[in-house]
Amino acid sequence: MLAPHSQSLRSLLPEAVATVEARPCHWQSQLHAVEQDYVDGRRMHARRLAEFRAGRACARDALAQIGRHDWPLIPAASREPQWPEGVVGSITHSGDYCAAAVAATYAMAAIGIDAEATDRCAESAAPFICTDRELAQLDSCRAIGRRILLTLIFSAKESVFKAIFPRGRVLLDMRDVEIEILADRGTFRGRCLSTDCADAVAGIEGRFDVSAARVLTVATLRARPAQTKYLFNPLGMSCAY
Repeated sequence: MLAPHSQSLRSLLPEAVATVEARPCHWQSQLHAVEQDYVDGRRMHARRLAEFRAGRACARDALAQIGRHDWPLIPAASREPQWPEGVVGSITHSGDYCAAAVAATYAMAAIGIDAEATDRCAESAAPFICTDRELAQLDSCRAIGRRILLTLIFSAKESVFKAIFPRGRVLLDMRDVEIEILADRGTFRGRCLSTDCADAVAGIEGRFDVSAARVLTVATLRARPAQTKYLFNPLGMSCAY
């Protein structure tokens, strides 16, 4: 059985990532004028509108932490937020929980975060979510933790999908990515079973938190250090630029 933790999103992500978890003020915040125009052109259910408002407010506060202020987040045609150039990020919401995480691309190449209620996934959904190996993980889990583990696998895949989609624009099925949960470490590994995403998933780092209320997962890919070039210096010293 997976042991409950009490970690926050902040503790699951690298220090270079700015995070904001929604407080009452985020749920009640006003949209950016451009976001309001977007909303006005669509029919959103009250709950969906509240999630949209809170998610954008969290994202703006997170962006401000890395020096990007007053940026409107309009969904692309494929529904993901359109972040400022030089920024990667992710937004999630589940019930009364909402959060955003962002980072500069020189520090992080990809971020995906996902929150789900612990009972989000019913047993009947397992064959549509899990590969054969993941089903074996469920079978080896104590019955009391089986549904939580299924939800955790689902959430981990959602985080991986959010992290890799902006990089390759590849739409994947739940069974295209296989998750290995390392329960004692609070981490997970992802492996792509489709040739469309093999390179994108390589190097993804996954971490998770399980509480009584929800499952929280993150998938990140650190940016590769920029290559340093050297010029010959007639004084016998290398000059980096």
